[in-house]
Amino acid sequence: MHTRRLYAHRGASAELPENTMPAFERAVTVGVDALEMDVQLTRDDQLIVVHDDRCARTTGAQLAWAALDLADARR
Repeated sequence: MHTRRLYAHRGASAELPENTMPAFERAVTVGVDALEMDVQLTRDDQLIVVHDDRCARTTGAQLAWAALDLADARR
């Protein structure tokens, strides 16, 4: 017999901004089995939790996260 598991990709992103602590906390509250997230590496070798490898969809900037330092990515 197979067991189904519910994974929250980017948290409860239908209800809250994706890849945020509130989205992850909400997913846990509704009973998911696991959280799944994507990470990208910045130019200064810092991991950030963001789905896309480029900034365009979430910021409008036409840059890769890997081209930014963490301080720039936070802006």
